[in-house]
Formats: sequence, C-alpha cells, structure tokens
Amino acid sequence: MDQGMISFASGNANPQTFPAAGFAEAAADVMRTMAVDLTTYPGSLGHEGLRQLMARREMDREGVTVDPEHVLITNGSMQAVTLAVETLCTGEDDLVVMEELSYSGSIVAFDSMGIEMAGVPVDDDGMVMEALEETLQSL
Repeated sequence: MDQGMISFASGNANPQTFPAAGFAEAAADVMRTMAVDLTTYPGSLGHEGLRQLMARREMDREGVTVDPEHVLITNGSMQAVTLAVETLCTGEDDLVVMEELSYSGSIVAFDSMGIEMAGVPVDDDGMVMEALEETLQSL
C-alpha cells in the first residue's frame, strides 16, 4: 500500500496513536488487584464480572433487564458471527439478508457453509427499508 494511505480492510489502528504509557500503567494496576482473575480461564461464557457489567449497562442505557447468564463474551466479531451461523444455519436452503456492504468475515463464514446471501442497499440511515421489503417479498 502506498505510504500515506489508510487501509480500512481490518480494524488495525495506527500504532503511533496508542497511549502506550497509559496502557502499561493500567495493566500494572490491574495485575496488582486482579492477577488471579486475569490469569485463569474465565468460564465458557466469558469473564463473570464483565458479563455482569454488560448486563448492568443494558439496564442503565436501554432500560432492558438482562440476566448476566445470558451474556456471552466472545474473542471478537468473527467468533460471534461464526457461533451465530453455526447455531442458526444448516447451510442447506439457508439465506442471509444483509447490507450490500457487509463485513468480509461474515461473507466468508456464510459462504463457507453454503449459505445464500442477499444484499440490500444502504443509505445514510442504514438499510433502505423499501429495498429490504422488496427483497423479503421476493423470497
């Protein structure tokens, strides 16, 4: 890639913008107070404290009661997409309706399972609802 260009292909930020000293200080503080929690496996749903925090956040921000036992922490969006696809789709006769400009990782996951994809145009507000309705009616 040419110098000065910014790639939007992945979520890699410019390392020069990282507050490395702040990260080091925060990591040292956390290791002093939570070393055991951070150096042992958190369980199959993810770190319990983080799940409780996320459930509380939903109540505070959205007014929605969420049981922390229903919160699953993943290693990133790709793991979340893969888990959802493997849970909800068989690959045979499955169709996913998605934005025309979608996350490439999702497209690869759907394609690898033989899932058909239908793209819906987007505008500044997200999916164009009329186009979504047309797509759904054509199924």
